[in-house]
Amino acid sequence: MREILFRGKRVDNGEWVYGLLCRVGNTYANIVEKSTEVMCTVLTNTIGQFTGLTDKNGRKIFEGDVLNVHDQIPTFDGYNTDEIIYNGKVMYIKNQGMYVCEGNNDGNALCALNLDKCEVIGNIHDNPELLGGESDG
Repeated sequence: MREILFRGKRVDNGEWVYGLLCRVGNTYANIVEKSTEVMCTVLTNTIGQFTGLTDKNGRKIFEGDVLNVHDQIPTFDGYNTDEIIYNGKVMYIKNQGMYVCEGNNDGNALCALNLDKCEVIGNIHDNPELLGGESDG
């Protein structure tokens, strides 16, 4: 059975917390930290769920992570492969029921990638520059 885990940035100090999600009202949500069992209010737009997968370093992959993808994918002829290298945003596609890593021109289902060659290098909230966006700080 896959581990159900969420993360979000605390409203009071901006630190990341990990645990179970508890929605309160429309503006904020709370995460009950697994380690301390303390409820923390987090910014709703920073909440991401654990995909159940890990990168080449064993790091858990969450929605909103930036993944450096380095993989080989089969070509349409079925005999050859193309190398793909890009930084992409991990996101859940509801109508397809799967997590994908979406880059500028590429997008691949996480289950189709060789995650032993991919690495979490940041997230969209702390490191938007990894996807060509502007940093907050």
